[in-house]
Amino acid sequence: MIATNTIREFEQQLREALADWPLYQEQDHVKARFLPAPSYPRTDTPVWVGYCQDPLPETGLKPFYPQTFFESSMRPHVLNLNVDPVEETCYLLEIAINRKQRGKGHGEELYQVVEQFAYNIGCREVRQTPSGGYGDRSRRDYLIDRGWEPFGDIEVRKVLK
Repeated sequence: MIATNTIREFEQQLREALADWPLYQEQDHVKARFLPAPSYPRTDTPVWVGYCQDPLPETGLKPFYPQTFFESSMRPHVLNLNVDPVEETCYLLEIAINRKQRGKGHGEELYQVVEQFAYNIGCREVRQTPSGGYGDRSRRDYLIDRGWEPFGDIEVRKVLK
């Protein structure tokens, strides 16, 4: 059962999970909001939770602004999650590390942040539809090597203990 039920609690839980991640800084942005679903009772409403590194002033970017079209060397670290309280599942929608920080283990640690956050709020699993990768390695293979399991044709999931 999802133990968190207010926006502030979701934000606080993510900040706590990020606290030991070496690239996290207090001025970085953590936001949450209930997803529009007027037919849901409040306790069953899915929630979006996100983290965004405070963008460097020279980029001119705003936190949580869609980053896809920007040079990845200027792109801030980003994490976007949807929490489904009915399925007790955390969907990892986006995870990104600034290009200058890749290859140093920070991505691995950020996946651990996601798993810890999901576990702390009462999710049973984390799911992702992986795309891309690093070098010649697909993200799907990377996650399977880390103990995630294939789920359906394209998703992978990490069952939380």
